[in-house]
This record gives sequence, C-alpha cells and structure tokens, in this order.
Amino acid sequence: MLRLRQLALAAAQRDPVIDELRAFLAVPLGYIDPGVGAFGLENRLLVVGDDHLEVVSPVEENTTAGRWIDRQGGDAGYMVIFQCDNLAARRAHFADLGVRTVWTSDRPEAIASHLHPKDVGGAIVSIDQMPSWDGWHWAGPSWTEQRDAGWAAGFAAARLASPTPEALAARWSAVLETPLTEHEDLPCLALDGNRILFEAGPMEALVGIDLKVRAGHDAPAPTTIAGVRFQGVAES
Repeated sequence: MLRLRQLALAAAQRDPVIDELRAFLAVPLGYIDPGVGAFGLENRLLVVGDDHLEVVSPVEENTTAGRWIDRQGGDAGYMVIFQCDNLAARRAHFADLGVRTVWTSDRPEAIASHLHPKDVGGAIVSIDQMPSWDGWHWAGPSWTEQRDAGWAAGFAAARLASPTPEALAARWSAVLETPLTEHEDLPCLALDGNRILFEAGPMEALVGIDLKVRAGHDAPAPTTIAGVRFQGVAES
C-alpha cells in the first residue's frame, strides 16, 4: 500500500505562508516539529483531513531547502511524502535501482527514507512507515483533534511539473513501483486514496495540490500560495 500523506512547501518566511494557507483552508495552527532543526529549518504543519501540509523555512545558511528556493526563484513546492506498509522491501528496491538515500529514520515511532532528488526528480521524496496506518508521527501527538476542521478532507492529488513530464512520470513509476495510468489526459500514478499527476512546465517542481472537498462544504476559488496552485475537487 502507498498513499500521499504529507506535502511540504519551502518558503523564505514561514509564518506569512502559513497565514495564507490557514485563511484558504479554514484550519487552526498545527504542530511545530523540533526535529527539522537538524536540517537548519523551522516548520509548521497544518492538518488537512487525514493528511498534512507543511511549510519549512531556512534558519541557517546553506540548507537544502534554501538552495531549493534559490533554484526555483522563490517559494515553491518542496517535498512529497508517502506512507507505505513495507518500507524494508522498498528500501531494497531503491538499492536495486541505484537510488540514493540522503536521510533515514529507524525509530519505533517512524521509519523513513528521504531519496536523493537527483535520482528521482521533481521534489524531495520521502517514503515513511508508521506503526499504525492511521498514525502520523510527524504531525505531533494531538493532530487527530483537528482532522475535522476546514472544508478539505485530504489530498486528492499532487501535481508535478517538468519540461519532460512523461519521462519524470516514468521515473517516479519505477521508483514507487506503481504503474502509470492517465487522468485528465495527464500521466498519473494512482495511489491508495489519492494520485500524482505530471504536467508540462518550465522547471521540475511540485506545482499544484488538489484537495478533496467535504460533503456539504464549498471550496474557495483556486489560489496560488508559495508558488503552488491549490484547488478543491469533488471527493473521489
């Protein structure tokens, strides 16, 4: 099993982007993960149904996120984080493909592998496994108290851009061991409850997030925040 569980934006200043996202999503402030300090960053998470939206900002010089912002020419989509139920097998697959790992966690509460962006493309990809399929350690101990807030029930899709979207899609398909399909006439990876879409763009980046609209709620008009397009879509 594999599902999209957390998406991260890299921003020069965290709080203004969080304020924009909260106004759009109508959700309360979420968790600050002190662990990202090891990467020279500060962060804040927002709970989006059962999924999680993160903003990270550099607080030190020469961070990966800071270099990403510079390459993208400003705030931009940064990480795509998946949850799986078999990370040991996936790690063996990454090794077989020659995909490098830039960071790992093997704690009882969360095991994870961050993959080298040059070996995958489009974003920093993390594959994570929790003790429970419903759990998500990175969002703190009480995130479930916020899961019913706002109009969005979770991620419907993440949209990745590339000058060669078909090639990027094929690479992600191989790395994630997920067959390519098509959705909206775009290359698509269908996951457990959501999907990844690949579209044409001048640079490789996470450029769009589609959000499932809860029954009985209306989504605001689509908007762009930190270089990423947000829109509500009918839950499917």
